[in-house]
Amino acid sequence: MSTTTSTSKSSFRDLNDKTAGSERSELTTECTSCHVSVDSRKFANTERHPLEDHDYIHANWVDGYREPKKFILTQAPLPQSVDQFWNMIWQEKCCIVVSMIQTVDVPGAEASSEGSERRLLHLCYFAWGHRATPKKPSDILCFISDLNFNRELLIKEAIAAQWLKQNENSPITIHCLAGTTRSATIIALDISLKKLDDTAARSCGPMVDVDDVVLRLRNQRAMAIQKPELYLFLHLAVFEYAVRQRCISETTYNEIDLENYFYNPQRPGSGSKDQEESGRKSPSSS
Repeated sequence: MSTTTSTSKSSFRDLNDKTAGSERSELTTECTSCHVSVDSRKFANTERHPLEDHDYIHANWVDGYREPKKFILTQAPLPQSVDQFWNMIWQEKCCIVVSMIQTVDVPGAEASSEGSERRLLHLCYFAWGHRATPKKPSDILCFISDLNFNRELLIKEAIAAQWLKQNENSPITIHCLAGTTRSATIIALDISLKKLDDTAARSCGPMVDVDDVVLRLRNQRAMAIQKPELYLFLHLAVFEYAVRQRCISETTYNEIDLENYFYNPQRPGSGSKDQEESGRKSPSSS
């Protein structure tokens, strides 16, 4: 695993950020991060800011796997942008909002609802701290599964309530603090898992290129997944999902110690104690 970890870090360093940032001078509103948005994917709010006279919100459209504009990836709303944040939710008919920050201190706002009511789900994931990385992907994989399952239910409910048309887009609004780390990793993982599922039954076998997923994501949200540990975690999460879904051969499956992410080409237990201990330590030492 140590070799794989080293290779992943080297691969991450080789990834060039091919995203072109915004050059519009009027987009100078305060943000929690220095990351600029990509002009072609920037979200525009129909409600202009009452004080600064602009329609800018630090958010980008991001495509899912074979699903255009599945996500609105944004930073956590600031006190002065809360109204715009909730207007965005209403305007784009979002039925799910995902928060990856540990504190929920985002007050509500009066959206232009004209007396209408809509039901949405606000999912909050508290176990992933700022500048941290989950120890194991299992909980994140379950979270993504719950997210997609509930989205399907809420879309059906919205169609029945007639505030969403059949086949009309209802994006997932997702944010962390800056909108480039935890939330971007969730999106990249969702795309990767969907591609694994889609290609598993094909003659070519299950296929996913994590590098390509990250680069495409960066072309829609500048500086997405900027930390090597997040890049490594993304690989581990895809790997665990592939194992759980049996996307690899039975022989290889039986040679994997999923608990410690250690690949042993010999049968489990056939290696020496020192080899096993070395394998267990490699993830934490990387």
